[in-house]
Amino acid sequence: MPQVASGRLSMPPRIVHFGDTPNDVKAAVAAGAMPVGLATGAYTLAQLRDCAAGLGALDGALLLENLEDTAAVMAALR
Repeated sequence: MPQVASGRLSMPPRIVHFGDTPNDVKAAVAAGAMPVGLATGAYTLAQLRDCAAGLGALDGALLLENLEDTAAVMAALR
């Protein structure tokens, strides 16, 4: 929610939540954060995608196999 301080409009920072489980995706959505799901743990990319889709958050989620391509990750978060 935008806030006005000293007559100036300021926007809150974008919040990003990284995790490797469906519960991490759920927590991000519940907190109003952008879920970044990483298939580096016990769950597959398909399982993380299914979770995000089930929450109606697939379009706003970034789901990756890993963080190896740092430049691509940073570009996607902008």
